Order: sequence, then C-alpha cells, then structure tokens
Amino acid sequence: MITEDTVFILGAGASVPYGYPTGLQLRKQIIENLDINLKKTDIDLPNALLRQLLLQERTEESKELKDNLLESRRSSIDLFLENRPGFCNIGKLAIACGIIEFEQSNKGPWDWFEHLHDSELANNRRSLQSYCTESNVNFITFNYDRHLEHSLISSLTSTYGANEEECAELIKENFEIVHVHGKLDDLPWESDNGRSYGYKPSSLDELKESASGIKIIHENVEERYFGKARELIEDAKLIVFLGLNLHNQINLDRLNIKNNIEGKRIYATLKGLTGPQREAASEYFNHTIINKNIGKRKPEVYDYGSYDLIREEVRFR
Repeated sequence: MITEDTVFILGAGASVPYGYPTGLQLRKQIIENLDINLKKTDIDLPNALLRQLLLQERTEESKELKDNLLESRRSSIDLFLENRPGFCNIGKLAIACGIIEFEQSNKGPWDWFEHLHDSELANNRRSLQSYCTESNVNFITFNYDRHLEHSLISSLTSTYGANEEECAELIKENFEIVHVHGKLDDLPWESDNGRSYGYKPSSLDELKESASGIKIIHENVEERYFGKARELIEDAKLIVFLGLNLHNQINLDRLNIKNNIEGKRIYATLKGLTGPQREAASEYFNHTIINKNIGKRKPEVYDYGSYDLIREEVRFR
C-alpha cells in the first residue's frame, strides 16, 4: 500500500506498453493518414474508416497539414500545432484518428499499471472503499488516450465484484486524473455522453466530438488544467515520472516542478534519452533525480521502462 501522497506524471512512454504510439510514431502515422494519394494497398493502415472520415471534405487542408508537418521537422504534432494554430481543427482530427485506432477493449499486457494495482493499491485492501479512500495516489498525464481510466474502472469492478456505477462514484471522489492537454472523450462512467473504450467513431461528427476534447497549449489550458496539476504536485511527497521526456523543460516549467523539488522524493524513467538530454534532466532537478534514485549504479538502470522503474526502484513507504 502507498502511505504518502503520491502523484504519477505520465508521458507518451507510459502508454507505449499498451499499444499506443510515441510522439514520433504518431507523427508518422498522421502523415500517412493525411496522404490523399495513399492507397489502402500501399501501407498497413490500422483503420481505413477513420482515415476516410479524416479526409472527408478536407482534401486540400489535409494535404497542407501533411506537407507542413513533414517539412517542419518537428518530432510531434503537438509541438507543431503550438506554432501553427491555423491547423488546429484538422490537426485535432488527425490526432484523434491516429490514437483512437489503437484503443483495444480487451485486456492489455501486464505492465506498470497492473503492477501498481496489484502490488500497491490493492495490497491489503479488502474492500472497494478502502482501495479508493486510502489510495493516496493521483495522476497527471500529457496523453490524450483514456487507457488509465479504462484500466482503473475495469480493475476495480473485477477485483471487488462491484458494479461500474459504484466504482465510478468512488473513483471520482478519491482520484484526480488531470489530462493537461485534454483527452479523447470521457468514458461512459465519467459522463452521460461518454464513448466506450474501443468504440471507433462511425461518422465525421463523432470524430469531431472526440477531437474536441484535445487542447493545444494556446487554448487557455493554463488555469483549468495546469493549475490543478500544480496543486497536486505541491501537495505530493512522492513524484514518479513515467515516460515523460524530462529534457523538455517547457513542460516541467508549466508544472512548476523546479519550485517543488525541496523535501520530495522523485523517481523517473529516462529511457530513450541521449547523454546530453539526461544531463539536462539531471541539472534541472539539481542532480537529485539522478543521485538519489537512479544514481551511481549499473548503466543499464538508465534504460528502465515504466514497469521496471516501479518494480525495482520506487519506494512507496
């Protein structure tokens, strides 16, 4: 069980084990989906219907976005759209198309959430009420997908044999899940017009509804989303970064991380970061994150993924 206030901060790498793309992979997928000359036989497109909806009545706009995103050399569409707000509407549709196709309603692999649920959250919790009211855990995510919410509700209904309505009420009362960049729809237990996990839009209007939940940084997300995230970070005693590029100091500054290091224990995955990027992360955290939690150990520790970091390194008590 987790005994002190803990916040998990999730980046794209935290969703990768569950079949979702990295920022770079999503960029590639979007460019392919926007290619008006691409035939279905030319490439393995996971969902041709979503692509057809994306291109519907938007042929020229789709071509412009594809060409500009490709030529911009930016590593993610999020970074691209921050500087090109004129492409936001078609860009959000492209993001929705690129992510929804990876939603799988069946149970995914055993990874970091399953380990967290089994070894900590459900450990010695004999009732649904104790699981939720004594969890001491909140989440901040930069991801648009709903895998975390889906995993939480399905784990609780199956673990305790409770109905979805009861689980939903306790989750809403006891867990904060802040999507700082918005998300692709609520789930049905979160709101009356929620979209079921794994259900794919069958019309352009449905795709637009899903895309409307996405927020780009210039769209007045500061107070509603980042403001709440900063409150959770300020109150936390333990912070665990999973799959977030820590060398991107813009996101860290938006969360006001630098002013909330003192007195906290911080763990993080650094998988995929180059030497200079790791050095930048170390310097940003005043070397605390490296020396205290990853430290002078075997070099391969730097390549821990989310599951291995939680299993091998994080001390919740």
